[in-house]
Parts: sequence; C-alpha cells; structure tokens
Amino acid sequence: MNLNISEWKEFKIDAVFDCKTTSALKIDEAINGNIPYVTRSAVNNGVDAYYGNVDKIVKGNCITIGAEGVYAFYQEKDFIPGVKVYTFRNEKMNMKSAMFICTLLNLKAELYSYGRARILDKVKDELIKLPIQYDEDGSPLIDKDKKYSKKGYIPDWQFMEDYTESLHYKSLTTKNKQNQNPYLLDIDKWKRFKLSDLFNNIYKAVPHHETNLIVCDKDDNGTIPYITRTEENNGCKCHVLNENFDDIEIGNAITIGDTTSTVFYQKDSFLTGDHMVVLRADWLNLYTGLFIVTLLQRERFKYSYGRAFKKDIILETEILLPVKYKENINNEAHQHSSKDYTPDWKFIENYIKSLPYGDKL
Repeated sequence: MNLNISEWKEFKIDAVFDCKTTSALKIDEAINGNIPYVTRSAVNNGVDAYYGNVDKIVKGNCITIGAEGVYAFYQEKDFIPGVKVYTFRNEKMNMKSAMFICTLLNLKAELYSYGRARILDKVKDELIKLPIQYDEDGSPLIDKDKKYSKKGYIPDWQFMEDYTESLHYKSLTTKNKQNQNPYLLDIDKWKRFKLSDLFNNIYKAVPHHETNLIVCDKDDNGTIPYITRTEENNGCKCHVLNENFDDIEIGNAITIGDTTSTVFYQKDSFLTGDHMVVLRADWLNLYTGLFIVTLLQRERFKYSYGRAFKKDIILETEILLPVKYKENINNEAHQHSSKDYTPDWKFIENYIKSLPYGDKL
C-alpha cells in the first residue's frame, strides 16, 4: 500500500478525538499490583511501574500523551495514570489505526521540551494530516454534519488499519510461558542496600560535546553510541565516529543522567555527554543490570531539574533486593552488607531470564 500524503487532509486533534485529562494516582498511595502505571515517561510505552489501585483504573484502547514526556503511546489494556497524562479516544480506533496515529503525533514531539510541555490545550489545537474516505466515484466523502472538519472530510480508519497490517514484520516469540514464572518475587523478604555498597565504582564520566564529534549512521563502521540524558533509545542520542578516544567507557555499565534521572544499562562501549554518572560492579551483567535499572527507574519521581539525581545522592540511595543467607558470616556476606546476608545475584539473573521474552535478551 502506498501513502499518497498529498491527498491527505488536515484535522484538528480535538475534532477527531475525545481528549481528556486523567485522574492521577498519588505515588505515596500506590499499592503493589500488576496494573500498568502510565506516566509522562517517553520510554517503555509510557509504563513506569505496576500497581494495584483498582479505583484509579482508566479504560484502555486509547492513546496517551504525558505533558513533559510529549510522546504518544497506544494503551491496549486498562491502566493507572500518573500526573498530567492525557487520553485520546475515538470509537472507530483500534490498535492498528492507533499505531498509525501515534506515529504522526510523535513527528510533532520535537516541537516540545521540558521548557514547553505538551499540555492538553496545546495538543487539542494541533493539526494532523490523515487519509480520508472516498466514495465509489473517487470523490471525497463529505459529512454534512462536519463532525471531523469544517469541510466535512472523514478520516479513513480502515485505510490506517490496513496500512499498518501491511507492514512487514516478524512477530517476536518466546519459549518462556507467561504467568508461569517459577521465580516468584517475595518482596517482603528483600533487604535494603546502599548503592555505594553494591557498586565497586560510581563516578562522573568525562563529558563530550556533540559539536566536537562526527555523527554517523548507526550501521557505519567504526561508530560508537553517544550516551546522553535523553529518555529515548537506551540513552543513545546518536552514533559517532570512534576516533580512538582515550576515555571511551567500556560496556557492561549502568549510566544515569543526573539532571533527568534517566537510568539505562549499557552493554557495549560508549561515549558520554554532560552530567552522566557511571556505575560499575563485578557482579554486573545484562540480567542483573536490567533488574537494577528497573528498580532505579522507580526512584525517578523523587527527582527533577530542581533536585537532580547527582552522584552524592546516588551513593546514598538504597534499594531493596532479594537476598541469600550465610550460615556463617564470611567475606562474601560482608561484601555488600555487614549483616549475614548478601544480594542473591543468581536468583536475580534467573528471574530476568525466565520472564516472557527473557530468552531473547
């Protein structure tokens, strides 16, 4: 199917969608559960955690945009919203047509930033070009009530759905069974650890300014990821030419953007931008790294530009981890705690591997 964009027509967002502000869950009232918690995050489909506050559930089959997150995501399932999360609904929309719409909405994301949030009133006034419906003679179908546009054009939901369906992709499969994870998380038995006790080294990375680097295509030979405070693409703003820098960061590390509290695991070697903190440990690998990153991402709500997640705060931050006990206190037990237990890294690694699609990491 071809996209003849020249024949598309402009529609105002609030003419196509029922646009609303959701009632946010206060984070200090959150309880454990498995309902997606959708926030202003620009990653992971907007899902920041999972909670059980059923009184805050919002129906799925809608598009969400978080004010400071600015990106549009389709929420298939019911969810719990965070602060400044907006919903966009149309009874004719389904997952495939919604993905089509989200792509178009996200092309406008560059117009916004933390200094200019994508608040609901602004989104309502945005114009979006969409394919329209035609009659058998090839003339545009006109709605006499002019529900969607002043000229009576009607969005072609079926075309959007069919186009998305026609895209070539290979479904991701997993051998791990959902809802049958043998490694259950008994959080009540977890213990608290300081990051400064867990990690061998926590330090400010040497900053590199993009203006001094040669930006390249990801697939070009001799390139390296440039990790910044961005929330997107695992913190990778772009790929740059590796000019044999003396301060390349070796892979197998966790990076934190201190002013944005963005946390990612870096498997491969990388260069960093401004305000980046690097965490390293001998127990760190892809699986334990992803587990820790998930826990640290849940700390984000505590920080903002007014209270950055700086190195001194990172050092004192505590997280809960599953543990294993030692019959006799030994060096291993004392490695991360003065108590008679130590983090159970093997359990953590096995837990991540056992998750649906964990076998694809």
